[in-house]
Amino acid sequence: MFNHLNYFSENLSCADTNRDELISKFELLSFKKGQFLMEANDVCDHIMFVAEGCLLVKIDKDDENVMIREIVTPGFWLTDIHSFLEKKPSNLSIVALNETTVFALKREDYEYVKIHFPRFVEMALEVVGKVNKSLENRWFSFSNMTAEEKTEWYFSQKRFQRFEIPKKTIAQYLGIRPETFSRILKKMN
Repeated sequence: MFNHLNYFSENLSCADTNRDELISKFELLSFKKGQFLMEANDVCDHIMFVAEGCLLVKIDKDDENVMIREIVTPGFWLTDIHSFLEKKPSNLSIVALNETTVFALKREDYEYVKIHFPRFVEMALEVVGKVNKSLENRWFSFSNMTAEEKTEWYFSQKRFQRFEIPKKTIAQYLGIRPETFSRILKKMN
């Protein structure tokens, strides 16, 4: 059986001495495929670490137009930092693409952690900064790539390969039309 606690502990890179106390502030949550962890207009009230599964972070512009912000795989942290810190509604939705397990830190526990584990908070904010920088870099790179180059980039990312992600979702993530993505896949095979 997969040991979520060991995996989480191994990936909890902070120098605070009482790691067990810090870990005790996180709750292990499981989600079924298609289940929302957060819907648009909710206030984000957790910081999450993905232990198992795959999450989709998206913005629904309308029924037809969806912008995929990120596909989050195990070992990554996730939150809407603005909504979480400002206690304001988010424009993001987070949905499980398959059976997913996360370690979640509630806002109330975050306040405790801020006081008792300042190194962890420092590390968490650094990670959020890196994630945002990574998103900016990906979006900038994509603006200079052809649909074929975006597709090649996607398939070079090993972290996605073990998950069944719908082709339409991948196309939205890459910012290309699903028909174009299907045509490129046919050429690649």
